Amino acid sequence: MPSYNQDINVDLNSNENGALKTDAKDGKIDESRYMSVEQIPNNAPVGLNADQEIAFALRDFLTPSSTALSDGEPSPSALSQTLPFIDEQVDGDDATHSEEELQQSRETEEVLNNAACRLRRWRAASRKLRRPRIINNLSSKDEKDSNISKVCNSGHTDLADRLRSLAAAGSMSASAGELLSLAPPPPAATAPPSPGCLLSPSLADQSSAEYFPSGLLEHPLSYSCMQEVYCISRWDPARKYCLRIVMPHGSLLLQANDAYTRDQWYHSIIWRRNMIRYKNFLTKTVRKEVVLKELKNMVDFVMTTPLQDESVTRAPLQILTDLLSENKESEDWEEWAEMVTSAAAPLLAERCAAGDLCALLARLCRRRPRAAPLPALAPPVRRVLTRNVDFARAPNGRRLVRDYISALSAHNSGSSLVRRFVEVTHGNRATCPYPRAAPNLAAVALAALDDHYRDSATPHVCDESEEEVLCFADILEHMCEYEDWLVVVGAVLQPVPLCAGAMSCPRVAKRLGKLLNALAHDPRCAAHACVAPARAARLCPPSWLRAAAPSDPLLALPNEELCQIWGDMLGGLLNCCCKRKSFLQSMSKQLPDFVLVALTAHPAAIEALCLFLEWEVTTGEQTQLEIIATLQGTELGQKYYKDLCERQQNLQRLQSEGGPRRLALPVRATDADVAELLDAGALGNLECLSLAFTSVTSACAHHLIKLPSLRYLNLWATKFGDSGVQLIAEHLPKLQVLNLCETPVSDKGIEALSGLSNLRRLNLNSTKLSAEAFEVLRQRLPHLQEYDIRYTEAW
Repeated sequence: MPSYNQDINVDLNSNENGALKTDAKDGKIDESRYMSVEQIPNNAPVGLNADQEIAFALRDFLTPSSTALSDGEPSPSALSQTLPFIDEQVDGDDATHSEEELQQSRETEEVLNNAACRLRRWRAASRKLRRPRIINNLSSKDEKDSNISKVCNSGHTDLADRLRSLAAAGSMSASAGELLSLAPPPPAATAPPSPGCLLSPSLADQSSAEYFPSGLLEHPLSYSCMQEVYCISRWDPARKYCLRIVMPHGSLLLQANDAYTRDQWYHSIIWRRNMIRYKNFLTKTVRKEVVLKELKNMVDFVMTTPLQDESVTRAPLQILTDLLSENKESEDWEEWAEMVTSAAAPLLAERCAAGDLCALLARLCRRRPRAAPLPALAPPVRRVLTRNVDFARAPNGRRLVRDYISALSAHNSGSSLVRRFVEVTHGNRATCPYPRAAPNLAAVALAALDDHYRDSATPHVCDESEEEVLCFADILEHMCEYEDWLVVVGAVLQPVPLCAGAMSCPRVAKRLGKLLNALAHDPRCAAHACVAPARAARLCPPSWLRAAAPSDPLLALPNEELCQIWGDMLGGLLNCCCKRKSFLQSMSKQLPDFVLVALTAHPAAIEALCLFLEWEVTTGEQTQLEIIATLQGTELGQKYYKDLCERQQNLQRLQSEGGPRRLALPVRATDADVAELLDAGALGNLECLSLAFTSVTSACAHHLIKLPSLRYLNLWATKFGDSGVQLIAEHLPKLQVLNLCETPVSDKGIEALSGLSNLRRLNLNSTKLSAEAFEVLRQRLPHLQEYDIRYTEAW
């Protein structure tokens, strides 16, 4: 069998008629087309069949390698005149021969039979592993003779090379049907041959890629010279998948391994041929109506091609960019760009526009906002929003989205068009299928507001130019109507990216107030936590609680509305994850804001002031008296203060001396049982409390922090979570032994234990502890003597 990297589909004879003969009875290819009487030497015996005649012609090198001739023995060619051959009729006079002659005759017959069998097997293998054939009738006779001489002078390396030499020695015809090249593919061309390797390297321009010459196609054919390209489908039943290219002086026949490869070649050649024609025609024609007609034809051709390649996406858009780039300074450029964009609408809907094209489309939206073809520009704008990853690398894409939104708002029904745009971008599902759409749209809106208000004068004075950017504030408001986008918008707005000029505009502040109100009332922690200060917050303002502070607001809103928004944001934080001493300590500098909001009878501010007193966040006597006066200034505040006084009396009674030193609750104990226990009597001497294997949760932490003398706490196999651990870490500084084995605590709660400086023994067996959190905890607790971290990531 020939090797794979060599051409094995070799015809010893040319197909002069240019067609393949098939047997109508058995459906097999006629074997007789592989032979020609002209190529069989004149000394061949008469009466041999086709295989034996070819074997006789190949007798010099088809002898098995195991049969070696000794010195002095004649070669089979030298004995060809005297030895009988297969099926040769022997005269009666010569029937009597010596035993030596009979032995030589039998050996020669065996050699020829074996050669014929090997030739038949080689033919069958060549049909299965057929390499692409290139049949040429374009070369002149001198060029073909030179190619034949090159083949004859080359060395023999295998059976295929010997067959090439034999075909050349036999003066094979160079008419239509001659094999163009028998040379193996170059070493770099490892993939099966394709039109890219034969005519040009790829679908891109021929001058921009490396070309691998092969045979007579050392110089690539010009696509402009191709008059016709078509597939010869009538040869498909015979497994001859051929493609014909008609040139001015003849034709070129390409044969592929299968129909798929043949069709791939065909569509690739058609693509390059048409794109070259469209590019030359569209960029050189002056008449606009003709250019528009050809542009529509190009768009139809691009949308129907079955090819999938980078050049299929890039080449037509580059032609469109060249059309729009011409005469940009002319007076009728906007009208011409509008017609071109409308004609290329199907192409823009399916292809991603590059940076230069985005800049031209954005320029059209700026020049003619009310006449721009908005339906044609909507798909590329949505594609930029849903596919872009970094606007820093695509500034033209961000500019296109911004100018498109401005063009929408310039219409009479601009507000409804902007809302519809946000709705279509999100989709009709509960969750947007594009994770990059929300951050990209929010980034575009914030950048537009910042560009307009950054250099605005102070104090702010409203003017008509603000109408162009108010649509971007509307977009932020409309995005908060979707639950999945609300979290994204809150995360983008958490560091307060707006400048002071934008927040000082009443119309922008009104829309931002609705956005903050939506974040404050969202029950998800990822949403309402966005109004709290971020870890890497800037100094001014650090959070929206500071930007909307009633005492010194940055948002240009009425005082009553500011107090309501600020109270709602504070209530959302206290009801979820920020009802902690550390949070109130960080907000102690904004105590005047708590007082102003509490005077409006907002329950969140009043509750926060009560916690200031109960947890002793403020130690100054004057400050405490001011808080008490504020609480007594409203009926709701008086109620909260009365309850606080009762809790303080119970706390004093609970912390008075007496009661057991050790206490363990039964297995069925719950949070309510812990509350009743603490209300039963004095537990001032309680130092050891075991709640192991009970049903208590993090809610009981509010009762446990009333035991400041507690030193040992066992929470083994309970539902005590991160919030409870954070609370006891702030209020039980004397804790020395803590057992959290088999509890659902994670790194978030375990990191809060670093505040327990007196902790000596810690059990974190079977928790969600990570190795990084444990290393930080060990560094912050130098007095920790014993710890159990088995069955954790840090183990």
